[in-house]
Amino acid sequence: MACGSTSSMTCFEDLSNELIYEIFDHLDFYHINESFSNLNSRFNNLINSPICPIKVNLSSISKSTFEHYYTHIIIPYPNRITLLRLSNCFIADIHPIPYNHMFRLQTLILQEIESKQLGDILTDLSDLPLLSSLILKPIDTVDDVNSLYRLIFRLPFLKYCAVTTNGHISSEPLPFATCVDFSPIETFLINSSCYIDELNALLSYVPHIRYLSCDIKFNEPILIRPLELNNLTRLRLKMKHLPFDQIVLLLKNLFNHLQIFYIITDYSSSYIDPNQWEQIRLSFLSNLLFFSS
Repeated sequence: MACGSTSSMTCFEDLSNELIYEIFDHLDFYHINESFSNLNSRFNNLINSPICPIKVNLSSISKSTFEHYYTHIIIPYPNRITLLRLSNCFIADIHPIPYNHMFRLQTLILQEIESKQLGDILTDLSDLPLLSSLILKPIDTVDDVNSLYRLIFRLPFLKYCAVTTNGHISSEPLPFATCVDFSPIETFLINSSCYIDELNALLSYVPHIRYLSCDIKFNEPILIRPLELNNLTRLRLKMKHLPFDQIVLLLKNLFNHLQIFYIITDYSSSYIDPNQWEQIRLSFLSNLLFFSS
């Protein structure tokens, strides 16, 4: 129906600027620009306003499309970008991305990127004041996964982190964190297998963690250094060939404040023995509200 109709229907152009910006917040800026930039002067001003946030989703795009994004969005407006998703291994070989100028960047998603590029990218992110969410899924094997984690832990405002390493080459063990190494991460998703001692060291860097998801594989029995992870109440563990006594040690020394616990394994029927789990709950999982295996 035309906007000049006497009907009580509301036209899109009748919406307030604030509401239009809320709608824009759910759209990719490329489509916003294509759809509204030439509509009228009001929408042109809204799109070009410095307060208008930009979300850039470059997932499985052609080189020509990336060139358009780069020339017309990324380079002119880096300080307006709040979300950036890159998902192509060729992107960094075409033009450098000015990550260190994206001062409003809140979420960064890097998929199908060569792992050798991640070190420089993470270094550029270290001064961004609003970056709270990071998802990394490189296309290849990470040569030194512990160096990657150390760079992640230096991001001063990060709350959510999901990392997939596609396996990794052995590197120097990650040292346990001191107070100057602590990260503010609260949700940590490790989408690849790690040994118990590796997980023990990783968790020493995230004392504020609330939710952990990871895959654990068994190495020789080791001493687990107890950690005070008082906020860690939700845990998802996928386990490969992990003896039950090692699970008990993990829960006792690292995860004794759990309220919600998911366990995924096909290794032993002892994992689903209700009597064993009830004894564990009574001994050191007194806060547990939900358990699933």
